Amino acid sequence: LLAHNFCLSANYHGGAEVMNFPWDTWSKPHADESWFIYISELYADTVKKYGGNSYFSSVVSSGVINGYDWYTIWGGRQDYVTYYAHGREITIEVSNDKMPPAADLPLYWEYNRSAMLNYINQSNFGIHGVVTDSITGLPLRAKIEISGHDIDNSYIFSDPANGDYHRLISPGTYQVKFSKAGYYSKIIEVNAPEAYTEKTMINVELVTNPDNITPA
Repeated sequence: LLAHNFCLSANYHGGAEVMNFPWDTWSKPHADESWFIYISELYADTVKKYGGNSYFSSVVSSGVINGYDWYTIWGGRQDYVTYYAHGREITIEVSNDKMPPAADLPLYWEYNRSAMLNYINQSNFGIHGVVTDSITGLPLRAKIEISGHDIDNSYIFSDPANGDYHRLISPGTYQVKFSKAGYYSKIIEVNAPEAYTEKTMINVELVTNPDNITPA
């Protein structure tokens, strides 16, 4: 997970039927809680369409719950990914049976297939772009932080292999800061799309600043 710049992931479980979003460890909300709730409700509503309204209702009728509000754990994968790897991850519980019979798996696949594809597709929306060196054009691993919004490691990094970044976020106007040691920082006002089905493309070239030796 740390070796690759995943922007969105999920882990699937059995034992309940619910979308469980971060944090599991803290009662305080994630900076992007509204976005987490939106994509969780989108998933839950879709599986109810294919699995029936009683599906995804064993924990709460909406099929969506904050991890800490459900039960508190430390060391869970979704918090690890979201905090340490700067990605976004949700735990998806698909069956009240912890180990459902193999014969039932095609049924669960049919219930979850469209919701899973919708979930994956969310990685295409929000604020996207490429960060490069202004002289060489080479990709940079830059820190991308939203001023007055990001807390608890909710900032992200661009991929060092190609400079690509994906900031998944609710609609709004944001002051986005791009920074890297050895470069001048750049702050750009960005309008994230009003719909959760669009993206704003912002490519950024950072200018070298040899006097800046503080790690980004």
